[in-house]
Amino acid sequence: MREARFYQEDACELISGAERERDYVKIVKKLERDGLDKKDCESMVRLAKEGRLKPSAGAGLPAEIFIGYVCGVSHVAKVQRFPRIPGIVPEL
Repeated sequence: MREARFYQEDACELISGAERERDYVKIVKKLERDGLDKKDCESMVRLAKEGRLKPSAGAGLPAEIFIGYVCGVSHVAKVQRFPRIPGIVPEL
């Protein structure tokens, strides 16, 4: 699987994207590695086995990341309404 990530110096990842896996053997190995049931992905696994998955990819630019970048904040939590910081539970 190919992927691309774009970073701003001294900041977090701004944009990321990846090509989706479509090789049957790789998909099955990853499902087994992660302890997932093939039945939960039955349609995708069947299409991959039949060689019918088409090349596809996706990319994203999260709004909070973009706003943080434009505003020049040191941490994305500073622009989040409900920051998700491990170990910290803000009062509501």
